[in-house]
Amino acid sequence: MASRESDQAASLRKLASPTRVITFASGGVGMGYTTLLANIVVELVNQTDWKVLIFSTREDYKLNNISNLYQIIGASEVHDLESPSNDVIKIRSTRYDNLDTFSVLDNLALVNKDVGEIHKLEVQFKEFAKEYDLVVMELGHVDEYKDKFSQLSNEFITVTTTEKDARTKCYSLIKNAFDETGKIDVKLLVNMTGSDSVECNQVGEGIQKVVKQFLEKDIELLGSVPMSADVSTAGRHASPFVEKFPDSDVAVSVRHVVTKLQENHEESKTTLVELGALLVRQLA
Repeated sequence: MASRESDQAASLRKLASPTRVITFASGGVGMGYTTLLANIVVELVNQTDWKVLIFSTREDYKLNNISNLYQIIGASEVHDLESPSNDVIKIRSTRYDNLDTFSVLDNLALVNKDVGEIHKLEVQFKEFAKEYDLVVMELGHVDEYKDKFSQLSNEFITVTTTEKDARTKCYSLIKNAFDETGKIDVKLLVNMTGSDSVECNQVGEGIQKVVKQFLEKDIELLGSVPMSADVSTAGRHASPFVEKFPDSDVAVSVRHVVTKLQENHEESKTTLVELGALLVRQLA
C-alpha cells in the first residue's frame, strides 16, 4: 500500500513539474561559450535518455555563434510544429533523436504579441515544452542584451576564462543575475584553462570568494575545461569534440560536468505554470 502511494506521489510530482530549465549565458565574447555549450548538451543526450530542447534567445547572426552551434549539433532546416493554434512554433531537429532547437530568430512571428494573445501563446508553450525533460535556455552573450537578466530560470550556468577581463565580466554577470532575481542557483565553469591546475582552481575560487564577500551569495564551481587543439580540430569537421575525441582531456572534463548536472534532476524540475511564463518572457 505504501509503495503504491509513493508511486502515485511520484507520478503527481512529475505531472506538476515535468521539465527542468537551465539557463546558459556568458558575460562576453571569446570565452568558447558556444562550443562548450554544444558539447555539454551533446554529452547530456548521449549519457541520458532525456529529451532536450535548446531554447535560444540570440537575436542576430552578427557573431555567427548560432550558426556554429547548429553545425556542431547538426541542426536541420527550420520546420513548423503541428499545432491546433494559429501561432505556429518553428523548431529544428538535429542529428540526435532526443535533441531539438527553438530560436527566437526562427519565430519572429511570435515576438511582441499583444496582451490578448499572450495567454494563448503561454498555453501552447506549456504543451510544447512539457514533452522535454530539459530545456536549455541559451541567452548567448548577455553583455549585449542587458534586458535578458529578467529572463533567467532558477538554475544559471555561466562561463569565464582565466583572463582578467573575462573574470570581471563574469562577476558583473553574476551580480546582475542576483540583483534581478534575488534567489538563483548559480554555477560557474572555467573554460580554456592552461595546464596549471592550481591557476584553474584559483580563478574559480577567486570569483566564488568575491561573490561571497560582496554579494553575500554562494555559487557552485561546476568544473574547468582545458584548452585543447582537439576543440578546433573537431570544429573544422563540424563535430562535437566529446564524440570525435572521447578520450581527450577536454572531453573527459565535459563528461565530469555533465555527470554533476544530472544530480538532483527530478528535484530541479519546474512547474507547468512557471515553465509557460518563463518561455513567453523570452519573446517580450
